[in-house]
Amino acid sequence: MSTTPVVGVLLVDGQASPGIAARANPVGQAGDMSPRSGVTDENGKFAFSTYESGDGLVAGEYKLTFEWVRMNPMTKRSIGDRLKGRYADPEASEHVIQVKDGEPLDLGAIVLSLED
Repeated sequence: MSTTPVVGVLLVDGQASPGIAARANPVGQAGDMSPRSGVTDENGKFAFSTYESGDGLVAGEYKLTFEWVRMNPMTKRSIGDRLKGRYADPEASEHVIQVKDGEPLDLGAIVLSLED
């Protein structure tokens, strides 16, 4: 299946933050239903990947989720989401996108908050 580039910028309380995982969770699509992902760079930019790094998403509808995992430097294991799980549930996501075949999608800036 062909993919279409999908990019964006994540800001947390107005600031670009590296290491935030953005996931695109397919809605009602047949086949592989695993989420596709991208991770923010030092400028908050990310690009979704399906088969290869930054290749985008297959056409369809997706609910976006976000996690900013903290790592224990000693064990290299996750010790929690800095966003406190507020943006991790696809069912509760307010960020729904529609990807059309052959039409690259720039999501612009998505603003998240550390506060409730």
